Amino acid sequence: MNPVFFAIAALAATPPNILLICIDDLGYTDVSFQGAEFVTPNIDALALGGLRFEQFYVQPSCTPTRAALLTGRYPFRTGLQTLNTIRPATHEHIPTDVTILPEALKKLGFATHIVGKWHMGSASWNYTPTARGFDTHYGFLQGGQDYYNHNISNGQYVGFDFFRNRDYILPEVLGKYSLDVLKEQTISIIRTHDASTPLFMYLSFQTVHAPIQAPPANAEAEARCSHIEYQLRRDYCLKMQALDFALGEIMTEYKAAGLLENILGVFLIDNGGQVEVGSGIFDTFYTRSSGSNFPYRGGKATCFEGGVRGVGFLFGGEQAFPANYQGQTSNKVLHVVDIPVTLLNAANISFPGRVDGFDMFKVVDGVIDDHYEIPLNIMGNATGNSAIRMGDMKYISPDQAYDGYFLPGITVINATDCTNGCLFNITADPFENNDLSAQYPGVVSMMKAKLQVYINSPNFMPEQNADVDPLGLPSEHDGVWMPWLD
Repeated sequence: MNPVFFAIAALAATPPNILLICIDDLGYTDVSFQGAEFVTPNIDALALGGLRFEQFYVQPSCTPTRAALLTGRYPFRTGLQTLNTIRPATHEHIPTDVTILPEALKKLGFATHIVGKWHMGSASWNYTPTARGFDTHYGFLQGGQDYYNHNISNGQYVGFDFFRNRDYILPEVLGKYSLDVLKEQTISIIRTHDASTPLFMYLSFQTVHAPIQAPPANAEAEARCSHIEYQLRRDYCLKMQALDFALGEIMTEYKAAGLLENILGVFLIDNGGQVEVGSGIFDTFYTRSSGSNFPYRGGKATCFEGGVRGVGFLFGGEQAFPANYQGQTSNKVLHVVDIPVTLLNAANISFPGRVDGFDMFKVVDGVIDDHYEIPLNIMGNATGNSAIRMGDMKYISPDQAYDGYFLPGITVINATDCTNGCLFNITADPFENNDLSAQYPGVVSMMKAKLQVYINSPNFMPEQNADVDPLGLPSEHDGVWMPWLD
């Protein structure tokens, strides 16, 4: 057995404290260790002291990624491959017969908490966190909201969305910046936790999802962002500073509570950064942002690398994260479905039921191969916003949401035409400049056929019905988006 993997197996007799950090809509180059034009020292410290993944894939939008993160399955196996994500007042949810990560950890005796965004279904309380393995939930059920009044819009309908478990808490949070209240709740959980019980914390903060609303004034943050002339990007930088400060405070609390040495942490994004595309796309108050994936192509809601190649790394304390991994990078091809498998293996249990993921430590150590084949997205047919990577090659279907290379405030329109689909050697051409589809039509046909194999599989679940149920509208519930089927 590989000596490092043996060390992990030995440590698993004492389950680690698991910290899962999922950052909403963070661009590939929105942290300073990846080349951002502003600093993020606390995030950098975790990354540079951890195990960074250079080819880590997520889904093009948040619901599919979060479904994969909790189930270990590609989202087309649970009907949650939608690019539009779960909207308020719809019936979409993770199927209740599919075991998810917190349910498995709770059976092992973990204390389980989610702080922030759920976005995995809210038509019934049975679809919400405290019915799906979490002891507590403090945050919101939908996909995003105003950072101060905590309202979210679904077209013409606007409602409040912030809960402590199953109680909405308007007076407690109204006018307060969401990251601030989520950070304080996280710190409270850490301070009151019984250290004899392993702790699973899922930090699913809203930051840096749209809308672009700067946090309360902070002199140090202002100094870090003052050189950025473009206002929208400067406000984005201020949001990133608030996130970086919050994570620094949280890690300090873990140390003070004596939980840090036995912590195994994961940091990931849910999809590529939300870029400024222009009028009509991501151009409302609730959707406009200023993320950067440059020099990768595209962004959130596309299958180009800017939409699906994510920032991702593991980190941890000495008892749970062997020194051999600290400060290392891996070029193995990995996917978000690998994370829950890895975390449960670290706790000395296999993920129950069918999974598509691998143990990331075993892949990095060469004990098992990485992903030769990743269906990056499949939308019920092989023509609409779908993509697959097989070895060095990547096929992207037509009908992507948008295309181009984007810098905040500047759009560089010099992308190869992909209106009929594209083929790239993603190893040699990670920025997707050179379309090879005309040169290798046989490869295109083979990869399109492979997408169809997935669609024809008995394990493929069509997208769940996304129609709005009028009974779920906030007008039916005193202005609140909340479950209505129970």
